[in-house]
Amino acid sequence: NKALSELTIPDEVDHEVFEETYAAMQKLGMSEEEIDTIFRIVSGILHVGNITFDGTDQAKIKKGLRGSHVTAAAELLGVDIDGLEKAILERDLGKIIKGHKDVKKAHTKNEAEAARDGLAKHLY
Repeated sequence: NKALSELTIPDEVDHEVFEETYAAMQKLGMSEEEIDTIFRIVSGILHVGNITFDGTDQAKIKKGLRGSHVTAAAELLGVDIDGLEKAILERDLGKIIKGHKDVKKAHTKNEAEAARDGLAKHLY
């Protein structure tokens, strides 16, 4: 089973495909700002998908990764780093339990993985 980074498309060179995509976007009349926004969103989604976790009962983002994938995703998507972490690592029960605004429950590793995947799918 190959890692995603090891998968290749025969006779395709990444930078050439990128240049073709960029040129096509320009031919469609997209502005540089629109192209940049699309690339930032796609890059942000890819970084969200690369976030991994430690722990079982209470998920934590793997050490060393907070400085990379979470930070990159937050910056690319224009959101707060701590807010992004909280969205993935905990659930707000205040919306479920009436009268309890600040009730939070930490996600398990499996729940955090599902939250990460759901966020990436929603953004896509």
